[in-house]
Amino acid sequence: MELPIAFENEGQQLIGVLHVPNGASKVPGVVMCHGFTGNRSESHFLFTKAARAFAEAGIAVLRFDFRGSGDSDGSFEDMTISSEISDAVRAIEVLAQRPEVDANRIGIVGLSLGGCVAACATARSERVRATVLWAPVHDPKVIAYHRNATEQVFPWEFTGGLLLGEALVRELPTIDPVAELRNVRGPVLILHGSADQTLPVEGSEAFVRAIESAGGQVEREIVDGADHTFASVNHERYAIDRTASWFRDVFAAIEPEIAPSAKRISYADAGVDIEAANVTKKRLRELVRESYTPNVLTELGSFGGLFLANFPDLEEPVLVSSTDGVGTKLKVAIAANRHDTVG
Repeated sequence: MELPIAFENEGQQLIGVLHVPNGASKVPGVVMCHGFTGNRSESHFLFTKAARAFAEAGIAVLRFDFRGSGDSDGSFEDMTISSEISDAVRAIEVLAQRPEVDANRIGIVGLSLGGCVAACATARSERVRATVLWAPVHDPKVIAYHRNATEQVFPWEFTGGLLLGEALVRELPTIDPVAELRNVRGPVLILHGSADQTLPVEGSEAFVRAIESAGGQVEREIVDGADHTFASVNHERYAIDRTASWFRDVFAAIEPEIAPSAKRISYADAGVDIEAANVTKKRLRELVRESYTPNVLTELGSFGGLFLANFPDLEEPVLVSSTDGVGTKLKVAIAANRHDTVG
């Protein structure tokens, strides 16, 4: 099932697509972060195909346009890596709050600059448990390497009629995805094409060294002959299938979130004193027997009869339940957060 979705971040609307496995109930979820000048579908519809494959594997997916890209609010000229990191963290929260999604099993995928964003979002969101980087940018300054950015008059044209703002270029030296990803708690998978001419494979090695030096879990796989976006049928299929399989294995090892209604609660947890209840029941049984008269039309549970509300010794008659009624009362007590009565 594919659903259009819109959510806000910092006063602007972001547009995306939510992929939900059929009959989903508390399934893992993954956020996808597109690359520089990209969108939620990505080149050769890589993200669309990947999201559908992940959903078939039992994983919910949220792919969306960063502010200034695709159909989301904002101008590309105003985008910064910091704004994209903020958008990604917000998307993680939106996905985690979906009723179909297990908030304890959230992952993220990023392509190219989206890999840089995904790395930083992983470090800044406690929800992310698994991270996949496809041909990631390890040093954002690569965006302006071919220009002397310090001498530019802003905004200046980058490519294809897109303008870069001064805020983006000025912040490039301050963004360090390698340092941010170094101490993440979850495993990381990196896929990088050996024929990537945009970001050579040596760049992603920096992530591996940093994570391993901190004792983290990281796998890097060089996909033979693949370019920057895995733009061939075989390379594309391999990247998608390998990632889906990896996510499935990682999420299978993480204990699913248990909904409050599904948690086992004992009488003691609910504040019910069974011994006191037994004593009370014994006393009530005796009282019921004393109050029994021929006017009683039927019996009530194990108490032996329904006592008359106007019996002289009963100043404040109460309804007392037994057997299944106790379980019902316990649920009512939990729902009302009131455990100051026993019956």
